[in-house]
Amino acid sequence: MNWITLISSGRTHIVNCGVFGRIEFIHTKRSPGSLADHLTYDARCHLWRASVALALKDMKITGRSTDQINREVANEFV
Repeated sequence: MNWITLISSGRTHIVNCGVFGRIEFIHTKRSPGSLADHLTYDARCHLWRASVALALKDMKITGRSTDQINREVANEFV
């Protein structure tokens, strides 16, 4: 993995992890309650995971590239 982007209620920041890549935190003003229906908790990673629909929406809102997305697969989840 070279780069991972996480949407967070904290400040926007990029953490450089050397040869392991980067972790990018993007700030959101949206409340957890407004996102609750689109999140599931992954106990293995101790993180909330966005639904495919929310992840795609966040990518568009934050101007991230969607060039690598397989639209056929993504549309199955939207």
